[in-house]
Amino acid sequence: MGWPQITIIVLIALSVGINLAMHGKPRTGTHNVGYSILGSAIWLVPLYYGGFFTA
Repeated sequence: MGWPQITIIVLIALSVGINLAMHGKPRTGTHNVGYSILGSAIWLVPLYYGGFFTA
């Protein structure tokens, strides 16, 4: 696993972490950790099946 894969994983983890910390607090909408995890899965599945995480 190279730096691009690690970068993607770190950015997704930060997104989920921020939404977890802010879950239910108002912004223009509200933060929702469930939507963050769903959005992350939408990114990770095509990357995985596209071979992004293979050595």
